[in-house]
Amino acid sequence: MPSQGQAHRTLGRPSGHRRALLRNLVTSLIEHESITTTYARAKEAQPLLEKMITAAKINTNATRARMYSFVFSPKLSIDRLVNEFAPRYADRTGGYTRLLHLEPRAKDSAPMAVLEMVGGPKDLRLYMTAKAIARAETKGVPFEDKPTKLNYQKITENMPNGAQVLREKVELMKKIYFSNTPAKKAELEEKRRASLKGQMVGKQRAFERSLKQADPKFRAERAQERKRAELRKARREEAERNREINLKKKAELEEYVKLAPQRRAERRRKWLEYVLREEGHEAWLEKSKWT
Repeated sequence: MPSQGQAHRTLGRPSGHRRALLRNLVTSLIEHESITTTYARAKEAQPLLEKMITAAKINTNATRARMYSFVFSPKLSIDRLVNEFAPRYADRTGGYTRLLHLEPRAKDSAPMAVLEMVGGPKDLRLYMTAKAIARAETKGVPFEDKPTKLNYQKITENMPNGAQVLREKVELMKKIYFSNTPAKKAELEEKRRASLKGQMVGKQRAFERSLKQADPKFRAERAQERKRAELRKARREEAERNREINLKKKAELEEYVKLAPQRRAERRRKWLEYVLREEGHEAWLEKSKWT
């Protein structure tokens, strides 16, 4: 809850970081239609998305500009808001999202929640109701619990084609969770046997490995293998050093060959200086280009 004198939860962040977090949550919810986050973050993001959907239903240049400036992926988000969410909630004046509590987070016991779109393909209440009805129909008894009846009434009355969509989900839940056909039983039994066989094989290998580790001969072989590995590593390092030395020598040789004409010209110049000095032409040599 916001503390006294605050208009909203600060979420332990400065205003710019808090706004970026909420924009990211709203963009993710528009894209996936269901997000799991802490209760405080979900509670702060919920009214922002409600306002975005209301603006999408109005669909003017001003509302589009406001939506464009808020979401992180405008092209995808605005298209979904205008073409998908606005028609879906055309008959609703509000309450486009639902907030469901979850168990606290294991690390720090922070209260968690699911924020989802009402009547969307990931509507958690729809799936929970469909699974409860599928369980009751599989047992051959009518569903009598009050929450399931209330959810069934809300889905059939408020969701477009609610009864048909709920029936499809019930059949899907029967197929996934309550299928007792012989083929399904045989498949589950085969998986169980394969799992047990894998566990036995793993235990047998672990037992054999422990016996090997207790054998002095095996220990000696492992020590020799470690020595051979160290020797191979030393050889690789020596080969790498030799390769670097060879590359350096090659570069020096290429530089020497490249500067060979300059060295020859320098030697010729010095030889000509020597000859001129020996013949007594020092005055001319001082004025020449070689000095």
